[in-house]
Amino acid sequence: MRIVRTGCRLLLPVLAVQCFATAADTSGTVRFGGLPVPGATVTASQGDRHAAAITDEIGAYLLTGLADGDWTLRVEMSGFEPVTREVAAASAEMFDLKMLPLLQ
Repeated sequence: MRIVRTGCRLLLPVLAVQCFATAADTSGTVRFGGLPVPGATVTASQGDRHAAAITDEIGAYLLTGLADGDWTLRVEMSGFEPVTREVAAASAEMFDLKMLPLLQ
């Protein structure tokens, strides 16, 4: 059996695939009424693991290095209802926010 050099040191070919399959990126956009929402906080949680990102000027976010499996994504922005969704790592998600009702 050949030994292959990878970014995770010398490993057998089967283990090299597992080394690179343990982390993924999840990206997407946050919008309101079809318009981008810059400055929204996107938080990913999986057990005791957490990652967060802030949307840019076009409402895009990128969460890097998420372990394989399902994650809970939560989007929060002042003046809008929080949105929570279960997603798989390495997915692309679009979130549409709804405004909070005005105080009466």
